[in-house]
Amino acid sequence: RGRQSEPEPESPPAINLEQLFDEQEHVEDEGLLKTIVDEGNHIVVVGLTSSLFPQLVSIMRQLRHKTYPKALLQTPIIILYTENLTHHPNIQRFLHSYPRVIYVRGSPLKL
Repeated sequence: RGRQSEPEPESPPAINLEQLFDEQEHVEDEGLLKTIVDEGNHIVVVGLTSSLFPQLVSIMRQLRHKTYPKALLQTPIIILYTENLTHHPNIQRFLHSYPRVIYVRGSPLKL
């Protein structure tokens, strides 16, 4: 008896960024976000808690540890979080101290 081949996995549907975010939400750099999403192979950090900063510090330090290979250190990171981080300059400075990191204020529940 011949083995049946498994079906090809379906490609995920294309995401329309304009439909994903409403007017109250914020994309730090829409051009960079589009480039990152189009390229693929990125990391998405999703936050739903009201005090994400300690977790962000820990996650970013782990993902950008200087002993990792260069390819991993250059993997783009998108931070999707419901809170407005633009009012927190310390958080903004911390995030921008790492390359290829973008902050998006929006609800992860829409994905």
